Amino acid sequence: MNGSLNKVMIIGNLGMDPEIRHFEDGKSLGRLRVATSEVFTDRFGERRERTEWHTVVVRNRLAEICHKYLRKGSKIYVEGRIQYREYTDNSGQQRFVTEIVATNLTFLSPRATQQDQYAPRPQQAPAPQQPAESQAQNPATEPPASEEPEDDLPF
Repeated sequence: MNGSLNKVMIIGNLGMDPEIRHFEDGKSLGRLRVATSEVFTDRFGERRERTEWHTVVVRNRLAEICHKYLRKGSKIYVEGRIQYREYTDNSGQQRFVTEIVATNLTFLSPRATQQDQYAPRPQQAPAPQQPAESQAQNPATEPPASEEPEDDLPF
């Protein structure tokens, strides 16, 4: 075989809010914990569910987008490649890590199901409007009557 392939595709739910780190050179790195589940029947006829946890790494602009829009419980589709790393922790122990480095990520949770607190914040809040009843009672807040006739145009 001339080539090789390292490709992963998963659909799952976030187990926690995305973590993001910013570096001095302006780049960023995000980590997502994604759960995938499968339901099967064991040899005794009992229904079982197995959940696997995956660490997904996103970089730069994709990390910023994930941090802004994703929250615990969000459903996502991830395409990427598997990466194995090893490092020595603070106590001197050698650790091994398996990660999915994302190349493509699609949000599958509809916006309508997310709570308002997770929606991106507008830059400036709109001014509160008075109810129609209080405007009718207070003639000072009514706009002055214009001398031009109203149009039938819808715009």
